[in-house]
Amino acid sequence: MSSQVNFYALPEDRPAFKQWLEEREILVIEERTKNINPIPFLDINDSDNRQVYLLLKKWLPEIKYKYISELNCFFLESFGNQAVEFSLPWILEQELMQCRLYYQKGDFNKAGQWVDFDEDFLKWAAKLFRDFKKNFLVKYKTRQADYATRLFVEQYENHKLDHIKLGL
Repeated sequence: MSSQVNFYALPEDRPAFKQWLEEREILVIEERTKNINPIPFLDINDSDNRQVYLLLKKWLPEIKYKYISELNCFFLESFGNQAVEFSLPWILEQELMQCRLYYQKGDFNKAGQWVDFDEDFLKWAAKLFRDFKKNFLVKYKTRQADYATRLFVEQYENHKLDHIKLGL
């Protein structure tokens, strides 16, 4: 089981997202890193960062990475991490990619049984979604999403984005 919200935002929304995360002491980490001691934190204003993971400091020791020797790199395990995936706004060849907040509500243990994540994490992630939507998103139906940031809506409706295709 999981929860997600898809939306459109512009790269110009990133500074407001960053400030909002910092005010709530939410850490931003990446999926791939050369060194996990300590795990490096990211700046979402850096356009190279397209997908990041959000969590609180107390869950940092529980984050699981897998080392891939051929790439000499650590990768965040796809499943089992108490973190919220955040696909950031970015433009690829005149196509505005869709943003997403996503988190898993649990994982399968070694015996193949579903185990819910910590209640504290689940409440925090649900609140993060509610607060993010309240602060940044408005209902705005496009073919691919039901939400968008106010800046996106303003520029879209004023035809300032006509040269950009909406991607998935």
